Amino acid sequence: MNKRTRPTIITLDGPAGAGKSSLARLLAQSLALPFLDTGAMFRCLALHVGEKGLEMPGEEMEKALQSLNFTLSGSGEYSTLLCNGKNPGQSIRTEAMGALASRLAALPGVRAFPK
Repeated sequence: MNKRTRPTIITLDGPAGAGKSSLARLLAQSLALPFLDTGAMFRCLALHVGEKGLEMPGEEMEKALQSLNFTLSGSGEYSTLLCNGKNPGQSIRTEAMGALASRLAALPGVRAFPK
């Protein structure tokens, strides 16, 4: 019987500005693992739905979430998150986008996705 090899997954949690991303990038680089910035995923959602996402009915938000396809390119510090095949670039790195992403991430329908 063949055992499937499970991917190595390491998660870091902590408050904003604590150095999680910096540490995660260094760790990913030293272990030759992809670096997944989940905050960037929430920021992509914020870019996709905008402020109207805060008032979206559950079904509409679920449809918006299903329309986002995330992939990773590269590994370590060279990992790039692609959303629907495109690099979102710096457009998701503004303070306003971060604040909106934080508010969207707290919505129960977003937290529960996928069901």
